[in-house]
Amino acid sequence: PEVQAMIEQVRPYHDLVDYMGVDSYRGTWSDGEPDDILGEIDATYDAVGLPVLVQEFGFSSAGEIYTPEEALAYVRSTGFDSLEAVYENPEAFLERIPYALAKRVLESPRQEWAKNALGYMPHLLRKWPGGSKKYRHTDEGHAAFLDEALGKILYSGDAADQQVQAKYVPHAKEMLANVNGMMRQLQDAGLAGGNAYNQMAEHKRALQAMLVRYDQNVMNL
Repeated sequence: PEVQAMIEQVRPYHDLVDYMGVDSYRGTWSDGEPDDILGEIDATYDAVGLPVLVQEFGFSSAGEIYTPEEALAYVRSTGFDSLEAVYENPEAFLERIPYALAKRVLESPRQEWAKNALGYMPHLLRKWPGGSKKYRHTDEGHAAFLDEALGKILYSGDAADQQVQAKYVPHAKEMLANVNGMMRQLQDAGLAGGNAYNQMAEHKRALQAMLVRYDQNVMNL
């Protein structure tokens, strides 16, 4: 409903723009699957009648999912009996959470303080609010989720698949070669196993997972 309300607010300006952008983190910031990302893209197009640009989407490769009980336990640890009690006295709750988060909340209208403060629960608990029934937040789950999502976003028939192979696959292979090059440089510098190297390795696995449907040899690159 909130997204639909935002779309309605900008509807008078649709003639002035060329496309509508979409961000989606289903499976991480909210429950969902790759098909839900496609559903959001289709719903946006149906609502605005404009081409849809997928600006951001992703799926975490690490982290656990918090439960409602964990959220309630955190609230109780700050001296409140329930989440509803936070709405009755948001000022007191803001005094008991990290200052950096409270400062951000205070930038919003007072009537939104409780909602916005509780919206930082993933940061307070350091856990994700959503997940997928099919994939876990692991390197393998990350690659598999993106493989399915990208495959469905990019594929809409044989003609579209041929276009993907002609345009997307060469670019992705170039990206894979660049990642391999950076990983070799880190190895030569004695930094294999560090954070930067591990991030590159994660990118490599994701690219291989997305490309393997077009070229089995990418697993050897």
